[in-house]
Amino acid sequence: MQNHIQFLVLGNGSNLIFVDKVIKLPVVKLCFNDDIFINNGFILVNGNMDNRKFSYAMKEKGIGNFSFLYCIPGSLAGSLYMNASCFNKCISDELKYVEVYHIYYKKTNRRIS
Repeated sequence: MQNHIQFLVLGNGSNLIFVDKVIKLPVVKLCFNDDIFINNGFILVNGNMDNRKFSYAMKEKGIGNFSFLYCIPGSLAGSLYMNASCFNKCISDELKYVEVYHIYYKKTNRRIS
């Protein structure tokens, strides 16, 4: 039988403030992974990648128009979750779909933009 332990996942934490002794769950900090895989017009990237790094890499490769992300602090996952926008451009403008791995179900679900 598997143990199911509740936990809190923390990305960059650029928009979080913690108060001492409030969080009773273990906190999992996602590690940065700067790998970007491009195949047939699709970009595979870790959701914890920094917006600035992603924006710069896409500009260098001549892919999409992600320059607006450069000035938004945080990670891609956070930007996707909140549909980050700047300069009349939002991340969903360039998004086709997102695949999310569910740790409890051990499967990947596709979310269409």
